[in-house]
Amino acid sequence: MRKLLLVSVSLFVVVLSSEIANAQWESCSEGLTTSTVGNLTVSGNYLFAGIWQGMYLSTDFGETWTKKLDLTYPNYIIAVASNGKNIFIGTWGRGVYVSTDYGEHWSEKNEGINTAIVNTINIFGNNIYIGTRNSGVFRSSDNGERWENIGLQGNIVLTMTKCGDKIFAGTDDGVFLYSESEDSWIEKSSGLTETKIYELIASGDSILAGGYGGFYHSIDKGENWVEKNEGMPRACINGITKYYDNIFAETEESGIYLSTDRGNNWIAQNNGITIDMGIRSSAICGNYIYVGTYTAGLFRAKLSDFGITVNVDENIPNKEFSIYPNPVLNILCVRLGQINATSTQLRIFDVHGRIVAENQIPKGINVRKIDLEGLPSGMYIINAVNGQSTETQKFVVIR
Repeated sequence: MRKLLLVSVSLFVVVLSSEIANAQWESCSEGLTTSTVGNLTVSGNYLFAGIWQGMYLSTDFGETWTKKLDLTYPNYIIAVASNGKNIFIGTWGRGVYVSTDYGEHWSEKNEGINTAIVNTINIFGNNIYIGTRNSGVFRSSDNGERWENIGLQGNIVLTMTKCGDKIFAGTDDGVFLYSESEDSWIEKSSGLTETKIYELIASGDSILAGGYGGFYHSIDKGENWVEKNEGMPRACINGITKYYDNIFAETEESGIYLSTDRGNNWIAQNNGITIDMGIRSSAICGNYIYVGTYTAGLFRAKLSDFGITVNVDENIPNKEFSIYPNPVLNILCVRLGQINATSTQLRIFDVHGRIVAENQIPKGINVRKIDLEGLPSGMYIINAVNGQSTETQKFVVIR
């Protein structure tokens, strides 16, 4: 049985490597008026691209683009974020812009902000956070109508993320944790060999970071950081995009890299692009991953070309109970057959019948993502109970 398993795993790796080798980037910049695409955000199947002096929208997965906002020099877009029909823009020169109708109309929303330079916009629950150049972090709880400063003045705040109930900021001088009870920021840079951090992404209790020192990973909510650049030059990482257990890293001078094992190993994915384009941003919309460059516009590639299984729209209920991916490394997605009227209890059992994890899908939705990072390799059983209805499926965790 062990020999058969090893043969199967080896075959899987060979097939996966072959699929990844066929990945091909193609230009999708028709309608964009500049070669610099610095920011991307996705709302449903609406793909927004922030160029130096305007915001563009594509509703056909990058085939065509329509301008939705014009900015005049020297003002330009630095950051974008979306939440349903609400689109937020951070600029150099004009602060924050907000649209509440998918970019049809825009308003400046700067009440309480004492700077015109906004480097990052982040939406965590009902609150919106912006990071600025030297003026610190601001928070709004009313969709950007009013802002309050919550500290970190004197730092250039470049990125933010939320891990559990904790807010982290990446700056030109390391990573900081916001303590709401003390209304202060605590540095969390232990292990960082370079402290200029351009991207932070939370994944369960882990945090991924990218910056001048390359890629870093923390498994203890920022207490310690480990550099993980195997297979990737120690390049400046401008952004990180995560799709379940797959991580894309966008670099300044080395193109784009993919890790399928949580950052332990990296493979260059530059077929169709040149490494000197300067990858500035990326996003996943539909079956594609998109990358914005500094000198050559926007490119896209099919996720399936990288050996990545593409899941159907999570807002559309399937007819059957399902889990994916299977086997799974870290994030397991559980989908109910229909949107439930009451909450569904989820329990995960090991092969000895012991409960190793519990979760629930609240009423009114039909999908839940479960972080399995703490589980060892092996076979497990997930049990979903809703009233008198019970569904059970087996899955495998691989490490």
